[in-house]
Amino acid sequence: MNIYAYDNVNTQDWNSIVLSHPESRFYQMAEYQHVLKQNFQLKGINLVFKDNDAIVGLLPVYVAKTLIFNKIESIPFAEYGGIVSSEPERLDFEVISAFLRELIRKYKVKYLQINAGLGLPRELMKREFSIQPFLQYAELDLIDEDQLWNKFDYQVRKAVNKAKRNHLTCFEESGLAAIKEHFYPLYLRSTIRLGSPPLSLKYFLDCKTNFKERMKIFFVQQPRQILAALLGFVTNERVYIQYIVSDERQHPKRAADLAHWEFIKWAVKNKFKFFDFGPARYEGQIRYKTKWGARLKDYNFFYLFDKAEEKRDLPRPLDPSSTRFTLLKKIWGIQPGFVKKASGHWLRRNLVK
Repeated sequence: MNIYAYDNVNTQDWNSIVLSHPESRFYQMAEYQHVLKQNFQLKGINLVFKDNDAIVGLLPVYVAKTLIFNKIESIPFAEYGGIVSSEPERLDFEVISAFLRELIRKYKVKYLQINAGLGLPRELMKREFSIQPFLQYAELDLIDEDQLWNKFDYQVRKAVNKAKRNHLTCFEESGLAAIKEHFYPLYLRSTIRLGSPPLSLKYFLDCKTNFKERMKIFFVQQPRQILAALLGFVTNERVYIQYIVSDERQHPKRAADLAHWEFIKWAVKNKFKFFDFGPARYEGQIRYKTKWGARLKDYNFFYLFDKAEEKRDLPRPLDPSSTRFTLLKKIWGIQPGFVKKASGHWLRRNLVK
């Protein structure tokens, strides 16, 4: 097996591999590699694994040297990363790990990190990588709309019906104007309120320009006011929710619940099989996502170090409940609003998150 490293990727060739795998996510597509290159000053390396000139796998990685981290990661600013292969039996993991260790030494970083690693069975990853169990992610199997409705927890049905009684309506619109005028202002409000540094408007506009119809935003409104928005991407048979934003003053009207239900109905109508709610990081998220009937599945981080025989403590991912992250949020929280807006993207880059 031979490994080739490219600075840029051919969209059609790259995506033919990504889209051949049922567990692939939009983060692994060529379009997201373009978005990262357009928005963050990180060295991207796109690895292609070939066996007898046939492409049998790929792995996008990025050198992340920031104020906080010194690592190689697949994929930064993404919940999911890792090797994608529809023929994992043709991969030589000893060759792959040796190549990756050379990258670690070349760029003088501490380790290589893979987020989730859903492209390959865990048993294969264990051959060369150290595994850090971290949390879970929630995924809903999409079936008939009526069956889903009956499967939901009573609290979900009650919330959706309350939104309808409040005369809220939902529409899908993901054009550049809708992102600028409706989604991003609500996104800014939500992230600043929650103490999270916001990504730039350019990031979302570039996502739309690159992904086109694969990017969807469902808005919930009352007359003359947007109350909530749900932004997601579609890949193969799967819908993945990346961001939910809302006006906290209107939470009792249950706009976010209506956005979820309308997005799910759209996914069923368009023959998708899975609705990925993303990682469930804390008890409140777990309760909310499982009320929709979603199954919790293991979410791990995979690590590779310079020397195979070296034993060391595994890095702890940047957990929102950790002391380090809590301190950063406190410092961030006392900053004026204009400082938060201006510096959010820069801080996000240094968090590689």
